[in-house]
Amino acid sequence: MPDPILIIFSWAFWGGAMLAVVCRFVSRALDHRPPSKLQIDDYLMLLTAITLTGLVLTSNQIPDNGTNYVPAGLTEPWSSAEVERARWGSKMLVAMEEFMLSTLWLVKACLLILYFRITAGLKERLAVKVTAVYCAIGFIVIQILYLGIWCQPVSNYWAVPIPEDQPECKSYHHHIVTVTVLHVSSDAAMLCVALPPIIRAQMPLGRKFVLCGVFGLGAVVVVVGVLNRYYDLVEPYSNSFLYWYNAEASTAVMVANVPRCWPLVRRLFSLTPWSTSGTGDGDERLGSGADGEELRQRGNAAVSKESLVERGGNHRGANPGAREKTGSSASVRHVASREEKEWEELNDVEDDEEFRKYWGIRDLAY
Repeated sequence: MPDPILIIFSWAFWGGAMLAVVCRFVSRALDHRPPSKLQIDDYLMLLTAITLTGLVLTSNQIPDNGTNYVPAGLTEPWSSAEVERARWGSKMLVAMEEFMLSTLWLVKACLLILYFRITAGLKERLAVKVTAVYCAIGFIVIQILYLGIWCQPVSNYWAVPIPEDQPECKSYHHHIVTVTVLHVSSDAAMLCVALPPIIRAQMPLGRKFVLCGVFGLGAVVVVVGVLNRYYDLVEPYSNSFLYWYNAEASTAVMVANVPRCWPLVRRLFSLTPWSTSGTGDGDERLGSGADGEELRQRGNAAVSKESLVERGGNHRGANPGAREKTGSSASVRHVASREEKEWEELNDVEDDEEFRKYWGIRDLAY
């Protein structure tokens, strides 16, 4: 029979996750980014919303139909209709597991893309690449073991009853341990990539705490993930793991979207961009010495370019007298428009300037 508490619980968490996704794209719209200007992590997040919805739908099918995950011998008195329902519920369990894995690893991909952009010129960029490779290999290994090794043939995952010599087909014990190790270790590696540049940055302590909090929210996902697998192992034949699955997946989606929601928060609460707060922005750095030299040079060029745009100037060094010679304000506006367009294209290509601007990272990274 359906579990009304699970239905409310799962859809409530789903609603929170979808709200975060919507806020992400509202923030993108506030930054004047049309759909054609969305980046790859934005499209991956749309796909994540689909996989999360699939997770919620399939998880609510499991208590409604039952599964083959029952003590040995309990299936003998079942009617053919009960066997079919358990077989269907077991198929939903396999589908839910795939939706869960896809959601978690898509979230990792979105965050790694973000980290890759904001670590330009820092030594952590290599660590981001290594972590991305580790995550990709981990996902492939999990899929091979889950669908090709642990339970053979794969149809035994929904067999009723399960052959006695295939206990893994109903307990998922080896699969749970494998996922826990690769999932938690990759999340921990991502935290180690994101936090050190902020911790060593020269910036006001309050801002540092906020940034560490935002980028350290992944620790919440790690804790929920560990609790999920713990209760899955210590409470056999219980549906409590379904609550943890929904909580972990939805929390991961919310956490992944928080860094992208700053423009909306700034608009709602009339906050001033940190990059213009006048609190020593010019001296703040994420990197120092050789680590941040390239970024500082690019930042100086960018600031100079932006100043020229605001004045309607020409950064290619055109003679100022030539503009005066035209005597046309329309010509000046045309130059300014062209400069603004080129500056916008530069932001699209180089690292994620708009994100740095939102969080004050653009100034303190150079």
